[in-house]
Amino acid sequence: MINIRTLIFTSLIFIFSILILSFNTISFNFLGIDFDRGDSDTIFGLTLGLDLKGGTHLVYEAIPNKGRDISNDDMEGARKILERRVNSFGISESSVQIVGSGSGVNNKLLVQLPGLSDLNINITVAGGVTGENLKEVLDESGYTDIEVEEIDLVEGRFLLSGPKLKNNNELPNLINALDNKYPFSFLIAFSSQTEDGEETDVPTLEKVTESVSKVDQNSAVEDLSQGIYRVTLNDFDITSDEKNLRSLDQDKVQTFVESFDSIGDIFQVSISGGVSNWKVSGGVEEAKKLIGETAQLEFKERDCLPVENESNEEIWPPDNLSVEEWIQARCVFPNYYEDKAVALSGEDLIDAFPDVQPGIARPVVTIIFDDDGADEFYDLTSRVAKNQDLLAIFLDGEQLIAPSASSGISGGRAFIQGPSFDSQSVKTISIQLKSGALPVGLNLIQERNVDASLGSDSLSKSLFAGSLGLLLVLLFMISYYRIPGVVASMSLIFYSLLLLAVFKIIPITLTLSGAAAVILSIGVAVDANILISERTKEELRSGRNVFSSISEGFSRAWPSIRDSNVSTIIICIVLYWFGDRFTTSVIQGFALTLGIGVLISMFTAFTVSRLLMRLISSTPIGNKDNLYDPLGSRKVGSND
Repeated sequence: MINIRTLIFTSLIFIFSILILSFNTISFNFLGIDFDRGDSDTIFGLTLGLDLKGGTHLVYEAIPNKGRDISNDDMEGARKILERRVNSFGISESSVQIVGSGSGVNNKLLVQLPGLSDLNINITVAGGVTGENLKEVLDESGYTDIEVEEIDLVEGRFLLSGPKLKNNNELPNLINALDNKYPFSFLIAFSSQTEDGEETDVPTLEKVTESVSKVDQNSAVEDLSQGIYRVTLNDFDITSDEKNLRSLDQDKVQTFVESFDSIGDIFQVSISGGVSNWKVSGGVEEAKKLIGETAQLEFKERDCLPVENESNEEIWPPDNLSVEEWIQARCVFPNYYEDKAVALSGEDLIDAFPDVQPGIARPVVTIIFDDDGADEFYDLTSRVAKNQDLLAIFLDGEQLIAPSASSGISGGRAFIQGPSFDSQSVKTISIQLKSGALPVGLNLIQERNVDASLGSDSLSKSLFAGSLGLLLVLLFMISYYRIPGVVASMSLIFYSLLLLAVFKIIPITLTLSGAAAVILSIGVAVDANILISERTKEELRSGRNVFSSISEGFSRAWPSIRDSNVSTIIICIVLYWFGDRFTTSVIQGFALTLGIGVLISMFTAFTVSRLLMRLISSTPIGNKDNLYDPLGSRKVGSND
């Protein structure tokens, strides 16, 4: 008899597997839990390992802290922290191993990061920037796949992100193109009055152009009327510091401005336009920052000079500022304030995670303090509110934000933000803040990239080998076993779909060794079907009918299938333990993939194959014994 519940259950699994593999990416939110699986760049959306998808090998050498040598415990502690950081960052199938040679402590760490290529490029450029203009510049610079609607442009700052930014090799071309499209320029305003208040003529366009040509012949001059000119610079040298903050050659700027003294009185000079800074995050650079550093969070009380000074009102506010101007400047310019150390520090932090806040366009990092930190934070914000001062928050020595407070903040929970924060940078900062400092210093001594084309070639060859092997097995099963062979072939196809769907959902990262394990597991699944087919033939030859032979054949084959597969699973467990013990990810990947394949093969062999056999046998085909036995319907004891 055919079990209807088994038929429905198997059909749902089959449909479910096809649906999973039909979409490269699957993403939804269920009961507040985000479910995100798949890769848009791989076949069936499977997660591929370093050897198939490409990625980066990083080798770090441990540097001992002052006054002590590196121990094995230090290296193991560093390995665990790096592993936790990388896993939290969302890098799939990463590998962090302690390596070395010779006797003594192995003082090197090998970090393997597969498929790490997505970048965020955050650029600030002044001028009449529009999405259409940026699209033209991006096309000229090699970023042709980015559409206008994908450009996040806010007040001259735009963010490019996603898988279309595979590397930053084109970034210098992009910066140069932006410099050409939005060059630095001077706005020069000449006064129409002398210092004595007498009227005077402002320089003409011809005089300004002549003066400019003495310094930079390629600059363009534009008359904005009323003595204001825009001078666009073409030959000025542009420099960038370690944070990619860009500036002009100051000596040349000074010479350039002084050249106008002979033609008129300059009222104001300002510099506009140009790419003022850029930041590249994500990809390998973000991972290296995540691996080798621990973010240092500092809180400082910004003690600003008071708004009024009743005891010396005749010189207050300073520098001839009005009271309104002084209120705006007193906590902005360093000569008007002092940052004081406080008892609150990053050591009081118990958690940090990416978050969003209403009214803030960019992501933030929410921080939670312990009890002592919460008390100190409340006292600090209370003092800041009382004195109309600021609370300055620094990360790795760079100011992120300096907010005010209207009253003391209790509860030990706050958030920090920064002008260049994006979805990846807040994740990196959160991980660094809460993962703690490394027990040893790390020095990057080797960086090697695995080209994705090599991985694609390996994957193509693996797929070809697997497909060819599966095809040969199917042809053999059908030609020799006939109906049981057809059932075994259908079961193997079902098995392949279900196996790949399970790999995608869990997810399991498929490496080259894992691909070999998949091919091997197909052979294991075939073994089970061969046992079932042979036992079924024996029952047919003993005189049983088809249905009875199928049931008895499966029952007699099951102990052998069970015992052989359980022994294989035990070997997989041993191999996985061995790989974990000796940080050999290749062995782990092989063992895990093979173990899952064997478990699924047991299900398909005993449930799917039996169901298909009974379905086919319930048709008129079931009356033809010769389709189940390649030697015909011989009975035991015949004289043939």
